[in-house]
Amino acid sequence: MTQQPLSRSAGGHALTVLCLTLLIMTGFSCFADPAASRTPDIYITGNYWEGDIEIPCYWVNGERKELSLPDSVYHFGVTAIAAEKDKVCVVGYYRDDSNDESSTACYWVNGEYKALSMPDSALSSVAYAIAAADGKVYAAGAHGDDETSTVCYWVDGVRTDLSCAPFLVSAITVSDGNVYIAGVYEYEYDDGDYYQRIDQACYWADGVLTVLPGQEVYSSAITVSDGNIYISGAYGYEDNDRNYQPTEDYQPTIKACYWVNGKRKALSLPDSAVYSFTTDISVADGSVYAAGGYEDGDIFIACYWTDGVRTDMPAPTQYAEIEIIAAADGKVYAVGEYFDDNTRKWKACYWIDGVRTDLPDSQEGELYIDYAMVLR
Repeated sequence: MTQQPLSRSAGGHALTVLCLTLLIMTGFSCFADPAASRTPDIYITGNYWEGDIEIPCYWVNGERKELSLPDSVYHFGVTAIAAEKDKVCVVGYYRDDSNDESSTACYWVNGEYKALSMPDSALSSVAYAIAAADGKVYAAGAHGDDETSTVCYWVDGVRTDLSCAPFLVSAITVSDGNVYIAGVYEYEYDDGDYYQRIDQACYWADGVLTVLPGQEVYSSAITVSDGNIYISGAYGYEDNDRNYQPTEDYQPTIKACYWVNGKRKALSLPDSAVYSFTTDISVADGSVYAAGGYEDGDIFIACYWTDGVRTDMPAPTQYAEIEIIAAADGKVYAVGEYFDDNTRKWKACYWIDGVRTDLPDSQEGELYIDYAMVLR
């Protein structure tokens, strides 16, 4: 992404719910060594347990901070985190004692709970993505009643409705005051012999919906650079020809890709790769960086692509992936995780030009959901 004071969240861990947010801060000294690595501050949101009580929280470089909740809450979910300067923003939802089947979207700024507006007719709402830009907080999600679901976004808690359909929001970003949201919607295929709900990637640019080409298409992140819209994700079929519909005997091979202004760009993969995806995308100095991973036999390999050319990341185990990526001062920074065979848990880490640093282990009863990284 361009050197802008913004962050965006994106979604997509294969085994756990992970949405990832990145912010590059540019206020470093003009005397700084361009070859030196920037120092990453790592933000994590999730929850921990005290006895039978589940408590939402976030960590700043390993230091845990609690998130406040209304007194009536009995269940909650945190979905994404963003950071801007001294502001840490978390988004999610909660359920209270009055109705245990509906949820209410909300967000937190530096741990303080804040409500997100929704219409009186809405029975439930949830927020999936968050960004912080120019002192404002942007969240994206949906609200619904018994019959419809409506995608929306909020700016400092004030809602704007977008599209009414079975959509899922995956990411939000802000550029020059305009709001960009990536998502997926489902449509039904039924030829009488075979029925399936099929995913179709899409995005909104300042409220205008654009559908990305292909079928079984997924979007994970969105960024804007020099007026161009970049979206990461994956696809299953080449185009929208209904002859490509799945059957019980044939399902598509999901392939990593990204789009620029709606046009899909291919990414290099070994011929032996059976599944691949991208989780994040950024643009720096005219180059496009996409992060993700691919499956090769019994191994799941973390990697990133620079203008379509793949670089595999070293990891101590056979299962790893990158969730977020950025480039600054000629170096590539990535955040991801690998499966620790000893602890049998996913372990968070980051790489600087391929050199891995593990993040502190979560303590017993702690669960990491979402990451953010600020380079300083």
